[in-house]
Amino acid sequence: MNNLRAFVLLCYLAWMCLLVSMINDLQASEPSKIQAIDWYVEFAREISGCDLTVTSGYRTIEENKRVHGVTKSYHLLNRARDVVIDEPGCTTYEDLGEILYPMVTVIIYTGHIHIDDREHSLWLKGTYKTK
Repeated sequence: MNNLRAFVLLCYLAWMCLLVSMINDLQASEPSKIQAIDWYVEFAREISGCDLTVTSGYRTIEENKRVHGVTKSYHLLNRARDVVIDEPGCTTYEDLGEILYPMVTVIIYTGHIHIDDREHSLWLKGTYKTK
């Protein structure tokens, strides 16, 4: 497990260097939050080496009500993604959380992980049941 933590730390440091480079390269175009949240999903996919599928991105108010989403869901702003691991045994949602936190908010539910880019990152550890 120490090797995994060292690997995650190295990945995080590499990500920070890449992020600084990206920010410098893209300052003129100022990438949107929408692009950033998708970049985090791709980052998790690359670091984990697993096939990941986004099962929920932008939601309309009606769709959010249908899936019992919270009233002020970041999905309504297109700033959240729900992701599932397509390959059983490839990695765990907890390990994906380790890769992504504290860059984004991580909430681990039964059967998927939620990430969003709210201003203050949170990690809600444990498994939360969907409604």
